[in-house]
Amino acid sequence: MKKMLSNIFSILICLLIIFYPLVTGVISLADKKNHHSEKIYAATSILEIEHSINGLIPTGKDYYYIGVADDGKTGYIISGPKNWLEKNFDSNGIANSDDGVEITGHAKQISDYKIETELSNRLQQLDKIDFTLGEDVCLDVAYKFKAIKSILAGVLLLISSVIGILCFKAKLFTNNKIILFIFIASLLGGLVLMINSIT
Repeated sequence: MKKMLSNIFSILICLLIIFYPLVTGVISLADKKNHHSEKIYAATSILEIEHSINGLIPTGKDYYYIGVADDGKTGYIISGPKNWLEKNFDSNGIANSDDGVEITGHAKQISDYKIETELSNRLQQLDKIDFTLGEDVCLDVAYKFKAIKSILAGVLLLISSVIGILCFKAKLFTNNKIILFIFIASLLGGLVLMINSIT
């Protein structure tokens, strides 16, 4: 009985690991009501956060910017890639185009306490800016890329699970190095993408 419960628990954990990135990726792409399109005329970098596992293994960085609309008062907290600012704005933070930079981002709550605290401390210096979405909500302009990574992670983990189950029953790992390589590559690739898409 204990062995059966243990097996069921293990299967549920595996299913959770596989389908979590798949589901979250699909939801992020399909959640149209939280997709916002805005025109930004000026922007500046405000925060860079490095993520790691137990403070030892780096898993990626988050970059946060402040984007301001044409009225100079309406602002948005923007989460984007490292080169987002220099790609769209000049050295003074002014949009390269006279019509501004149109962005589409996924509005999400900033739930990480460290990020929320750091942003709050820095936003106190910007008392003339009105953040219409709130100071604890950011527009993630890289949401499509992250969602695709998350979905791909789920697919790779699913592939590795299927190969693992089939090969374990047929004992193919000892006879076929190519299948073993595909199993390890898809498992590691899926785990790396999943961790990277979450952080």
